[in-house]
Amino acid sequence: MDANLSDTRDIRLDSYLHIFALVFLYYDHLITIGVIKFVWMRPKKPGTYWFLANRYFLASVNIVVTLFEFTPFKFLKVLIGINQVLVSVLMTMRVYALYGRSSRVLGGMAIVGAVNISWALFTGQGATVTQSTFGCQIGLSYDISKRLAIAWEASFAYDSMIFALTLMRTWRAGWNIGIRKRRLPVMTLLLRDGTIYFAVVALSNLANIFTFYFCGPFLRGGLSTFSTSP
Repeated sequence: MDANLSDTRDIRLDSYLHIFALVFLYYDHLITIGVIKFVWMRPKKPGTYWFLANRYFLASVNIVVTLFEFTPFKFLKVLIGINQVLVSVLMTMRVYALYGRSSRVLGGMAIVGAVNISWALFTGQGATVTQSTFGCQIGLSYDISKRLAIAWEASFAYDSMIFALTLMRTWRAGWNIGIRKRRLPVMTLLLRDGTIYFAVVALSNLANIFTFYFCGPFLRGGLSTFSTSP
């Protein structure tokens, strides 16, 4: 009976986390609806299309997943993987711009990204859900969750690298500007260069990784929706 109560609690909490992430995502779309004027109605560049793909792909996919609750597990993995690639490429483009379109920086990020993707795909082969069920809900065994966590750990490693590169660039800019204008707040630079945003993305991925190791079978990966809703 205690196990059933624990599973019920985890399933309910997982649903709450999913709903919270969706509300957070669509609220962000609502308050930034002015992007239509600044992006859609102007000449498009390749980076613009990537931004739009990242912005609207996850929003559309989450509608499908929520309406059709019994989405196949493999399908969910593919969708999350595509979204992670979209987000990572967008962050890479921003860091590439911050470093003055440096080919060395871009090459380094591309190598690290390729290694992370290869490692995640290699370790994730054959990872399927177990027969641990509670009603219509399917849980993850600890062994399978550890394998799935590796893909998120690869994403966290890349996010951490992006955060470190952005932070270094921000502090360097703050030092150079500080010589000429000492009153420019460091927080302004952090917000301007997106350092705080990258930190939040990395920390949300880290929190989701912890769920694979320390939560029950029905709550493992419970922060996946939130950590893929930047």
